[in-house]
Amino acid sequence: MHNNRENATRPDATRREPDTARREPGTAQRGQKPHKLARKRIMEAADRPLRPGTLAGVIALLLVLAFLVGAVVGIGTIGTLRLSELLQRLLWDRLRDALPSALLRQISPVALGVVGGALIGLATQRFGYSLDTLGQVIAKAKATGTYRLPSVGKSLVLFLLPIAFGGAVGPEAGVCGFVTAGVYAGIHALRRSGLAAVRNPDHALSAAIRSLTGAQGPVAQGAERHPFTYAYSRPASGVLWVVAATGFVLGIMGFVTCFGTAGSLPRFAPIDYLRTSTRDWMWALAALVIGYALAQFSLLCHAVSGTIATAIGEQRHVTRAVIAGAFLGLLAIGLPDVLFSGQTGTVALLGSWQRSTALFLALTCLAKLAATAVCVAGGWIGGEFFPMIFCGVSAGYALALATGCDPMIAVACITAALVSACTRKPVITIVVLALCFPPTTLPLVAMCAVLAAKAPGLRR
Repeated sequence: MHNNRENATRPDATRREPDTARREPGTAQRGQKPHKLARKRIMEAADRPLRPGTLAGVIALLLVLAFLVGAVVGIGTIGTLRLSELLQRLLWDRLRDALPSALLRQISPVALGVVGGALIGLATQRFGYSLDTLGQVIAKAKATGTYRLPSVGKSLVLFLLPIAFGGAVGPEAGVCGFVTAGVYAGIHALRRSGLAAVRNPDHALSAAIRSLTGAQGPVAQGAERHPFTYAYSRPASGVLWVVAATGFVLGIMGFVTCFGTAGSLPRFAPIDYLRTSTRDWMWALAALVIGYALAQFSLLCHAVSGTIATAIGEQRHVTRAVIAGAFLGLLAIGLPDVLFSGQTGTVALLGSWQRSTALFLALTCLAKLAATAVCVAGGWIGGEFFPMIFCGVSAGYALALATGCDPMIAVACITAALVSACTRKPVITIVVLALCFPPTTLPLVAMCAVLAAKAPGLRR
């Protein structure tokens, strides 16, 4: 207290200014995320209004740029999926079919798993990073307001290797990373271009174009240094998003027209509520419990696999990936459906489940859940939605074969409960499953997803 009073009476003592007064515009306070700042509108940066003709030219440029960003991201997304599909066919159809004996073809999953694990481990070790999972991509984007890939080429290699060599993981994690990075790169390019235009009213169009080529000048460089300072108004931003989404869809459609589609999603038949019995609804409750139990089994597998991977050593990428590949290959000898994401496997299962047995489908479900956990822990990074959907469908059909209950009710309840209890994200679960189930089934899917997500149990 004495020191404070003495400082207050000293002639040269100055009162400490508020932190915000000394802070450069666009920077965050301590503990505040930069992208949570109140942004200025890009038009507010103009020294004087643009001429109507110049303004129209800049708007046209921004609309074209937004469309091109969406188209490039769309083409890149479907092209990456198509490339992974072609590599799968090369390794698992042509190469395996070329083996001289049935015995070699039977044990080929082990060989391909070991080779794939070695390549994945070497690539991870050489590049110095691994791909983010779907949850990590979303978390980083939320925390920082942006997302970037260390290297597009290296990330593409890390994405393709687990998919091509039959990893029990889906493409959604890698695709989410590519799409998110592309979208944010487009957002920042649009902001730089618009800001350069309004701050150079005499040469607005050329300034906007220069900002895209890297010849940004001091104005656009300031925008790059503080990328969250300026943003478009909500109406303008909404228009740009609509144009970009249109480019995304048309880009995918154009690629599919020229080169064919990549994969397909299953579409289940609607539940015939008029013919369901009380017995079917009793089994629906059992299916909900089974889906939740499978989720706990999956989470336990992840915990055990993670512990083993840590014991092996976080930096021993090759060892961990090879062990994961060998484990996957051994399972695939007796249960071939543990391979791959399960996206096309689910479609095939729709027409073949009645020719299988409940035991085989149940074992496939459990083995694939374990294989996915081992793959992720071993560095075979990928998504888990498609493998879990396949496992839920497989378990649902197994229950229908064992009990004679309505198969669509069993599949809907088990799949929704399994995915939601694993991810603890019921909304995302409902949105993803809406791509597979008809609208009349979605209320049952939503109820099971919410109940499973709120139930106690293991978590990531």
